[in-house]
Amino acid sequence: MRCWSIAAFLAIHACSHPRLCDVAPVPPFTILPDTVPAGLVRGVVIALPDSAPMPYAQVHADSTGARAITDAQGHFALAKVRPGAFTLMVRMINYGSAQLRLEMPPDRGVTVRIPLVPRCFQIEPVAN
Repeated sequence: MRCWSIAAFLAIHACSHPRLCDVAPVPPFTILPDTVPAGLVRGVVIALPDSAPMPYAQVHADSTGARAITDAQGHFALAKVRPGAFTLMVRMINYGSAQLRLEMPPDRGVTVRIPLVPRCFQIEPVAN
């Protein structure tokens, strides 16, 4: 029952945004100038157009299989990401997904800010 409640809340919340609908260009993610320990990827996922924090988005790094869910303020942290190139994937119901190619330096971690755009679905009316 709890999962259905969360899914319904997320669907209603996502549909409450003005209809931006993947038509507007998505601003690129931002690498923030923050001091992070080596091997750590942390960041925030935001919803466009109002830059509201995106709670419960799925974040995944392909190099380690590390996964996280954003908290109520849209923040996440992935540990033990090896130095080198990797892809960070972000997904959320009713929003477009994001795939970000990043480089993990050997001496520090990475902090990112990731925007997601609401997706619009047009449903044809059913005739009686």
